[in-house]
Amino acid sequence: MRGIAFAVTLGCAGVAAQAETRPVTGDYQLIEVEGKTILNSPTARLEADGSISGQGPCNTYRGANHAELPGLLYKAMISTRRACLVEGGEADFLAALAAVRHAKFVGEDLVMTGPEVTIRWRPVH
Repeated sequence: MRGIAFAVTLGCAGVAAQAETRPVTGDYQLIEVEGKTILNSPTARLEADGSISGQGPCNTYRGANHAELPGLLYKAMISTRRACLVEGGEADFLAALAAVRHAKFVGEDLVMTGPEVTIRWRPVH
């Protein structure tokens, strides 16, 4: 019986390790920032080096990652400066992206976290 429990434990550890190493590259749709929905369905594309680009609530944006994944450090986000007809949280969204320091998967979702900030993204298939 101990052999079975040990084998099950090893199997579960393998699944956890596999989830931890899943690449974050791909296209994502924003679910929420700090539990709040942001208008106009922002998107993100993450590259192999962690750089990010996408459509914010109003403007397009991009930024280079200055950390090694799964670490994140977006020092200077660049965005277009179109006038937003309806304020949809553009400034809060970009400030949250600038504050994230780590990315990991929680179930299907990509969760970016930093001091006092959580951003949740859903992969676009």
